[in-house]
Amino acid sequence: MCPRHAKFWKQVAVMAATLMLLLALAPLAEACPQCQKALAGSNGGVGGRIVQGYMWSILFMLSMPFVLLGSMSTYFYMLVRRARREQAAAQLATA
Repeated sequence: MCPRHAKFWKQVAVMAATLMLLLALAPLAEACPQCQKALAGSNGGVGGRIVQGYMWSILFMLSMPFVLLGSMSTYFYMLVRRARREQAAAQLATA
């Protein structure tokens, strides 16, 4: 086997071993203490409000890229529209 292929298979073996280790340790992973407490008390009391707060904060964070992209796109669209309108007015004035 050429050295280049040996290096490739060594990388594949390391990635496979890493993946197997992560999969073996996945059941041991737990949520952060605050999340765990909030979910444990989610029977409508204070814990339920904390879970609802987490939900809204996640939705807010997920929506931010779309809000920013939409705002910038709208701003640039309005700039182009204004420039075209001014260009058309200038052409009418010179004609």
